[in-house]
Amino acid sequence: MKVKITRFLLLIITVCLMLSINVPYAAAATYRYQGKAEFYFSNDGGARFGRESRIFYTDDIILMQVRFSVAIVNRSMFSPRTSEVGAVLTIPITDDVDVVYMEGQIIEPVIDRTNNVFRYEYTLTATSDPVEQRIVFQFKANSATTMRMTFEFDKDADIDPLSNTQHIIEFIEPENIVPEEPDIEDDIISDDLIHDDVIIENQDIIRNNNDNNSSNTIDNSILLIVLIGVGVAICVSITTLIIVLVKIIPKKQ
Repeated sequence: MKVKITRFLLLIITVCLMLSINVPYAAAATYRYQGKAEFYFSNDGGARFGRESRIFYTDDIILMQVRFSVAIVNRSMFSPRTSEVGAVLTIPITDDVDVVYMEGQIIEPVIDRTNNVFRYEYTLTATSDPVEQRIVFQFKANSATTMRMTFEFDKDADIDPLSNTQHIIEFIEPENIVPEEPDIEDDIISDDLIHDDVIIENQDIIRNNNDNNSSNTIDNSILLIVLIGVGVAICVSITTLIIVLVKIIPKKQ
């Protein structure tokens, strides 16, 4: 019995020592992250943001809000509870759109001439319950164009590749539709058509009234027949009842 107790105590001591010294193979455990990034757009000064916005007019002032975070979804016992993960937001370099950094973590963009984009590099703190970060840009288009923004997390961070996202928006010229003034002949034809329409409409009204009157007449006739039938049935029933009573009640001697 004492031997079993001694072995049990030695096992507990060994486990405690492993936890305290953090053995090398435990320290080398990898992380598994889940990133989240979403693009929102507003054309009313930020009063409302939507995710489905795709097409805007060139005379609109557009706000782009990017929301992102990183969560640790597979943390081993020996790994730290928080970690740092890098991410990059790219915006095309174009003279067609003026881009202004409005609010959020201030990052100086890196000019990537190879891909013709501005690179905004961020460092995110990954936890099991991450805090969402937000940044806002302002777009003012000078001409019709298409822009493709991307948000990608560090490829070396053992992060789900589906965490990366992109959003494409298009700026188009506003449609200026000037109504044409109708010719005099068109006015005459239109007046004739209106007159004809009035005549046809009046004829339809008269026809409907006649149909309604006919329907009312038929309905009244049916109602009268039904009432007569009910009256006859009541009279027959009363007469039959009287005859039966006369035969059943014995006559006085």
